Amino acid sequence: MNVTLAEQLRGFYLSLGMGVFLGAVYDIFRLIRIFWNPPKRQLFFLDMLCMLLLGIFSYLLFLAVSSGSLRLYVILGECIGFCVYVWTVGRITERIAGGILHILRRFLWRPLQGILSFFGKKIEWLTNKVYISIKQNQKHTKKP
Repeated sequence: MNVTLAEQLRGFYLSLGMGVFLGAVYDIFRLIRIFWNPPKRQLFFLDMLCMLLLGIFSYLLFLAVSSGSLRLYVILGECIGFCVYVWTVGRITERIAGGILHILRRFLWRPLQGILSFFGKKIEWLTNKVYISIKQNQKHTKKP
């Protein structure tokens, strides 16, 4: 099977683009991890889902570029595209996501926790009063 240099170059460029796309998919999963902070078991399944998707996309690229055969230039192109994305745009999105998370925690979660705590204490006080009045009514009523 002869593959011309132009076809190889086209495959390399496609694999660079696929590497950038795989970096973006990885970045989406990383953002989910930053905002959600899942427990270890869910994190395992999230990572497995990410690897499965990346593997499927890579397989589809190999089918399109080289009829399913593994070519070193396609693997290198994917790795280079992935690394370029993660080390440039990925770092920027990670910093932006960290800033957004800091702002949300500071200006949304803390005040919301304070409000919920205030109303929670009021509701607890009210339920205690109702409970005490019910107990007092039970003491004063005679059973037949």
